[in-house]
Amino acid sequence: RDRQPAARVQSALDVGAAKPVAAVSPDIAAPNAPASPAAQTAALSATRMQFAPMIGAPVEQVTSLSRRLTLQAKEKNLTIFPAAEKNVTHILKGYFSLLNEGGKLTVLYVFDVIDPSGNRLHRINGQESAGAAAPNASWEKVPSPLMERIADRTIDEFVRWRANSRA
Repeated sequence: RDRQPAARVQSALDVGAAKPVAAVSPDIAAPNAPASPAAQTAALSATRMQFAPMIGAPVEQVTSLSRRLTLQAKEKNLTIFPAAEKNVTHILKGYFSLLNEGGKLTVLYVFDVIDPSGNRLHRINGQESAGAAAPNASWEKVPSPLMERIADRTIDEFVRWRANSRA
């Protein structure tokens, strides 16, 4: 009698061992593992993206950022749609602040990735230093290349998140 339950357990292990762990559930197998290239491509090609108006930065700085966001998104095979389009999957909404502290000018940024219903799916945030600041430093002192770096980091983070998420 003692051998029969062990045989059943061994048989179940043999059957289970024949399956790759990922076939059971990719989330259980390796929750932090990157998605396969095919899965990444599928996730990105299914993305119908839109940029919402940016809040907190003046038009001059947002213009270089917007151009770079669009360029980088296209290079990553993301489809971008105008604001009038209703059939989108993801909307990026950006918020900016300028911090002048200790003689250093820093741009703080947050991009919320939201669905068409307005639910936040993911948040991308960071900061970029514009270097030394005068006591009355303002957005005019923020160079275009800094805003372009923010765009690059934002799209890279979005692509990483999107390739590994189901949202």
